[in-house]
Amino acid sequence: MFTSQINLSDNQLCGLNWKGEGTYTVEGIAAIADALKVTASVTKILVSMNRLGDMGATILCNALRESKVTKVQELELCFNRISPQGAKAVAAMAAVVGSITSLSLGDNDLGEEGKALVRKAIEGRSGFELKL
Repeated sequence: MFTSQINLSDNQLCGLNWKGEGTYTVEGIAAIADALKVTASVTKILVSMNRLGDMGATILCNALRESKVTKVQELELCFNRISPQGAKAVAAMAAVVGSITSLSLGDNDLGEEGKALVRKAIEGRSGFELKL
């Protein structure tokens, strides 16, 4: 049986807890990204509060952008310390993944530059829910 939702919020996917304690590594998010690249059954991904940072967000978003089978409709990336640099990867993914209709990026470090990149990427997409 396949699941349509993956909820990995607050799971230290990059080795850090919510306080920033631990050692940063992308191994966890890279493994998940590799699986998502070839998985068509997942429509909702919740990975908030994992301190993914720019590198982790980029790995995840690049996998979704490069996937030939993704059907992800909702992606939640809140509380992950994503800066304008990571927002570039999020925007690139949002611009080409036609199935995505909801993107949550609240409580990151996007700044106005990062927010503008994401807004521009989804410009003209009727009904798109963007939470910054």
